[in-house]
Parts: sequence; structure tokens; C-alpha cells
Amino acid sequence: NRAEHLLVFLAHMHGYLQRQNIAYTIFVVDQADELPFNRAMLFNVGIVEAGLEALATDGENFTCAAMHDVDNLPVDPLLSYWCESTPVHMSAHTDRWSWGLPYQGFAGGVAKQLTSQLHAMNGLANVFWGWGGEDDDLALRWYKAKYQLRRPQSQLGHYATVALNHRRDKDTPQYDRMKLLATSAERSTVDGLSNLKYRLLSKNHTALYTLLRVELQRNGEFEHLYK
Repeated sequence: NRAEHLLVFLAHMHGYLQRQNIAYTIFVVDQADELPFNRAMLFNVGIVEAGLEALATDGENFTCAAMHDVDNLPVDPLLSYWCESTPVHMSAHTDRWSWGLPYQGFAGGVAKQLTSQLHAMNGLANVFWGWGGEDDDLALRWYKAKYQLRRPQSQLGHYATVALNHRRDKDTPQYDRMKLLATSAERSTVDGLSNLKYRLLSKNHTALYTLLRVELQRNGEFEHLYK
């Protein structure tokens, strides 16, 4: 059902961003392999590939990244997608969680951050296969980097979800995510953009978005953490 989500997302977001007079490109990163889903690793791929394209076309990297689940849609047109001096967890209040947060440290859904900061903190963790944990690790990286996490106030952070019935991968690995999170600080300098491994299968530019189909590759140096 992600293809259906994408159509709704594109129809909503193009009008939303154009009204904010933002120069932007939407990159959709599709995991086309037999490994379990890895959300954070796909964001890392997007950061790298978008940067390479920006350098090739404009001679400089893009400055702001919005890491966006395709089924999250901003409600209030006043919510800005311009980056600020500190990371912002955008989807602070979604209908999925009755317009609140599932827990105080939650950083899932949508977040925006300066790309210079993302590179300085080595991007996101690559070790979270399947669902859950990667957004908590991102929040821990912000904390380690001494970034003051911000969230939009009141209804500005309202997001509607395209579908409320998330289906988890049947092959989601069973391992202790809390154990992985406990190693976040020591992993952050060596787990992320610095050890990202993937193969770009195709890049397709369309009028509405750029589609990247990728094959992710596991990094064996952290296998002991899953035991």
C-alpha cells in the first residue's frame, strides 16, 4: 500500500511546499532487496544521493533535509519546512497517537535538520533492521551532539496519517532493540554515513519526484549486538 500512500503524499506535499516558496526536490528511496526494512539506512542513502546530485548540478550540497515517512501529511499550512539552527521533530502531534506523542522521547514520522549537522553526527544508525528503534537512536544522537530538540507548538505540529493500519514485516528480526540503543553513544561515530553500504540499482527522474531503487548491504561489524 506504499504506492498508494506515495500518490496521496505527492499531491499534498507539492502544493504545500510551493506555497512556502521553497526550492526543493522530493527523493523517494525504495528498498529493493530481500533484507528486512531499514528505515534509517534508507534516509542515509537519500542524504548521500541527494548530495551527489546537488553537487553535480549546482556545485554545492543542499542545506536542509526533511526525513519524511510517506504516510505523514502536515495539516497546518503555517508549519515551515525551512530548516532552523537546531533539529525539529515536525510530526509532534498525529492522529495516529490521538494528536499526542506515544512517549516523550519519540522522534519518528517527520524530522528536519541541516545537512551539515547530519554529516557532523554521522547521519542515522544503520543497525536497526525491521521496525522500531531507529528514531529513538536519532534522538540520542541529537542529545549527544547537544542539539536542543524542538517541536512545533500546538496545532502547527498536527499531521494526518494516510492509513492507521501499519503492517509490520513478517520477517522483522527478533532482537533486543534496547540493547542496541544502549550502545548508541559509542556507535554513533562508526555507524551511519561513514559505514553505509548499498548498491544503487536505478535512478529515475520524474516531474514529481526522483526515485532511487537501492539494494542495502549489511555491515558485519555489529552482528555481535544482535545476540
